Amino acid sequence: MGKTQFDFSGQTAIVTGSATGIAQTAAERFAEAGAHVFLVDINEEGGAAAAEKIRTNGGKAEFVACNVTNSSSVEKTFSHVLTATGRIDIRRSRRRCHKSR
Repeated sequence: MGKTQFDFSGQTAIVTGSATGIAQTAAERFAEAGAHVFLVDINEEGGAAAAEKIRTNGGKAEFVACNVTNSSSVEKTFSHVLTATGRIDIRRSRRRCHKSR
């Protein structure tokens, strides 16, 4: 059985908790599929390293330090992404993945 292929070219993805683990892998997969990925995490060292790994492999990624339990921090993060790209197409949290409408 082959892998399902997705094309997220030209789309913007935000992945929270993406400094490590499953969320980091999800960010890598979105980037491999062409998305501009914003890795969001409170772990600045791990998040920056994860974004660098994606860029080294040819993907488009940025790290944004954010404490998702702080509404002001979340607002700043989303504002940054919207200013940088003008859009948010995919939001992936540790619990579920959402396709923006």
